[in-house]
Amino acid sequence: MIEGDTELGLRIKNALDGLELPPLDWRMLAPPRLIAGVLGRRRNESSPDRADPGV
Repeated sequence: MIEGDTELGLRIKNALDGLELPPLDWRMLAPPRLIAGVLGRRRNESSPDRADPGV
């Protein structure tokens, strides 16, 4: 048995159906790519030549 707010569920479903998103490329979720992306972001965040927005 499933219970909940039917109207809210339909509104969310319709909103998601109305989004035009590009197709998901599952290869982008491969572990080596994810790790490379995380390491690249960390490297950019800790770069000394990056301006500090708090200053």
